[in-house]
Amino acid sequence: MLTTITPNIFTLYSDDGEAVLLVESVGKTTVYGQLASELCAQLEDRDSPLQFKLNVLADHISKLGYIMAVFIAVSYLFKQIVMDNHWSWYEITT
Repeated sequence: MLTTITPNIFTLYSDDGEAVLLVESVGKTTVYGQLASELCAQLEDRDSPLQFKLNVLADHISKLGYIMAVFIAVSYLFKQIVMDNHWSWYEITT
């Protein structure tokens, strides 16, 4: 007695709670495998909520890094030009 369970699985023998099944395909070749492949292909294009938040955090950290780099460069130039030449604020303003 051959009974179809799904398009790829057939019951060959069933008696007293025991059954023998014939499985013709597994994995991506089944209907469920093809459905899972299609769903995964659609999800690969989108960022997860965690990835989105991490991208925002990375943007903020990079902006802060650029601001700090400019601050360090300006303070280094101030030290080289003003402090190492022993200028005073009084001499600069007059």
